[in-house]
Amino acid sequence: MPPLIYPIAFYVLYIFALFLAVAFVRVRGVKSGAVPLEYFATYEGRGPPEWMVVLGRHYDNQFQVPVLFLVSCVAALHISAGRDILVLSLSWSFIASRLLHTTVHLGGNNIVHRLTAYALGWLLLMALWLRLLLLN
Repeated sequence: MPPLIYPIAFYVLYIFALFLAVAFVRVRGVKSGAVPLEYFATYEGRGPPEWMVVLGRHYDNQFQVPVLFLVSCVAALHISAGRDILVLSLSWSFIASRLLHTTVHLGGNNIVHRLTAYALGWLLLMALWLRLLLLN
């Protein structure tokens, strides 16, 4: 099995952990009365507190740019680049940038720091695709 499966699996488990966190806080929010259950039918009306919204948006963000990362990993496996040291390094570095993004977004949510982590992820992703193109 190519070592590239490990960053892929880690990231999928990471997204699953975020899903569990979102589910937990939403259920807790409904049970505590902080947000009405009906809100989640259409996402209209009296909504959840800001911290719940930020967590939900962060989870949703995992299905934007990170999807391109997962596609790049599938492409790497397809061209038998799943053992390439640069592909592996860039993959783990991308994941590190996403963890940094999470720390900033769910921490103090400093916009400049969040943008920096986000841009770093994009640069790593573009470097990964360049590497895949050169290997193909």
